[in-house]
Amino acid sequence: MDIEFTEEQRAFREVMRKVAEREFAKYLPKAEEDETFPKQLIKDLGKLRYLCVAMPEKYGGSGADATYSCIQAEEFAKVNLGFSVAIGVQTGTGPEYICRYGTEEQKQKFLIPAVKGEKITGFANTEPDGGSDRSAMKTTARRKGDYYIVNGSKTYITMGTICDFMPFSAWFIDENGKKNMALFIVEEGTPGFTRGRKLLKCGCRSSENSELFFEDCKIPVANIIGNEKNGPEIFLHGAPTGRVLTAARAVGVARASFEAAVKYAQQRIIFGKPLGRHQAISVKLANIATEIEAASLLVYKTAFLISQGKLALKEAAMAKLFACEMAARVTSEIVHIHGAYGYMRESLVEQYFRDARYLSITKGPSEKQQMIIAEEIGLYEKGGSLADLTIS
Repeated sequence: MDIEFTEEQRAFREVMRKVAEREFAKYLPKAEEDETFPKQLIKDLGKLRYLCVAMPEKYGGSGADATYSCIQAEEFAKVNLGFSVAIGVQTGTGPEYICRYGTEEQKQKFLIPAVKGEKITGFANTEPDGGSDRSAMKTTARRKGDYYIVNGSKTYITMGTICDFMPFSAWFIDENGKKNMALFIVEEGTPGFTRGRKLLKCGCRSSENSELFFEDCKIPVANIIGNEKNGPEIFLHGAPTGRVLTAARAVGVARASFEAAVKYAQQRIIFGKPLGRHQAISVKLANIATEIEAASLLVYKTAFLISQGKLALKEAAMAKLFACEMAARVTSEIVHIHGAYGYMRESLVEQYFRDARYLSITKGPSEKQQMIIAEEIGLYEKGGSLADLTIS
């Protein structure tokens, strides 16, 4: 593994930085203040062909690997985490599952419009009583003729307020009462499918989350992803990518906060010299720089392994655990370095602090990553820990 980025990867990073600064500026800070995601941004990025860069070229993507996806996630998060998260669900889990396991008809109907930014999507898994415990999921699907009849609910769903279609998980229950995990696609306007309230958040405010409800919802048989039994396999192979992308966003938020702190420490004069010349502050910032670099190495090692076709369950869990805890820790420290100004709403470091807390919760909390790592290093038999119940 080469620890240096290639010239092409460095050029891609620079392009993504400029794209984020230019395109996001059209909608910020209004999106943060109103807690709304601008649908037009998806259309804008789709036209520029900057959505779903990892998708095959035949479906409108660039055929790039996980390293490029992580670079994009990191650079977008440096400018605005909420936008990076929303764009990530548009280009990530749901479309990835359709691309890997869906039919050609599904790819033409759902995947290509998502890549082009013509339709908005996401992925609905979390439930009010389930959280990361997939075994507690209550949403069910039963076959009735040419349809699956779905009942249940989802919550905290990114893009749930504005989606045109949404892949989601449910227990498929056969005629004998046996249940298996399965994935389906629900389209806007489907009878029995309704959106609940928009959920307001502490941070990551420019992405929207909502509740979703299924009440005798009729999902066409053609809208099942894969088959009625392979949900666990789909989750298993998709989870590491979602985790490492979240870790990349954590690195992006931490870097943005760190860069703001260094600039402030160079300009703020206290006791006759710049703040950064005081040993207490310089040591803090040196330690923060080291933690960010360590997290970045974990992220891009994991991305490299995934790009080589490795499952990388352990590495992805480690990257997410370390990077997200790091981001929460250093953004808190950086607010402290800024003093009273850092606690004011007008300060971006205050936003970074709020946003970073989101990252250690989404895609499975830190404790869940620790359980996965414990299993992977041999402390449990495979499937003997909670990790097998909490894959995504």
